[in-house]
Amino acid sequence: MDNKFNIADELYFNGKYEEALKVFESVEDKDASVENYIGCCYINLKEYEKAKAVFEKLITENSGFIRPYFNLGRVFLAQDDFENALHYFNKALAVDDTDPDAYFYLGVYYEKQGDFEKAIEYRELLNSVKKYYSIFYEVKAGENGKKEIVEKVKEYAHKKKYKTF
Repeated sequence: MDNKFNIADELYFNGKYEEALKVFESVEDKDASVENYIGCCYINLKEYEKAKAVFEKLITENSGFIRPYFNLGRVFLAQDDFENALHYFNKALAVDDTDPDAYFYLGVYYEKQGDFEKAIEYRELLNSVKKYYSIFYEVKAGENGKKEIVEKVKEYAHKKKYKTF
């Protein structure tokens, strides 16, 4: 991959999704990772149909690559299509049950459903997969406007005397 990927990745990390998308699209010889980032740019730009098309194509061409499964679940979750969101989050776990993102997004799913006990279970599973991911994603979730949900989960955990993440 060329230097464009690094530039696009930096733009993406800094929340400059439109700029990142343009650079990712200009990468020659795009691999599945680049295509996945393109889909993620579309999610963040709320262009969900374009994101779906990217992830569905990736799943067809790379069935063992976990990222498009949970990213397609993210698209459905953003559209409040909870049935399909849960389907793709579970598919992600079936592809790779050691990937912390799959547990994270299942936790987000259950948080959004108001099932805080189940959300905490997935946070605990996330912690058992990779302890440091929990802290990273708690911060990331806050940045994406999910801080209120994170606080509700913490409050619930405190009431139930769960170890908070």
